[in-house]
Amino acid sequence: MDEPRPDDDIFDYGPIHVVVDRASRIYMDDTVTIDYDEEKGGYVLKSPGQIIPGVFFL
Repeated sequence: MDEPRPDDDIFDYGPIHVVVDRASRIYMDDTVTIDYDEEKGGYVLKSPGQIIPGVFFL
């Protein structure tokens, strides 16, 4: 991972720090969750009414 840039947003969730670049900020809101998808064999970001395309974690 790269170091955060000056214009990145950093969200702290206890011991976990999430860095989001400005272009991706639009995909983040208070109701986004991370779920494990057995078919894909990894984690996906989900928001009510949509699965955020192209965001997939192993």
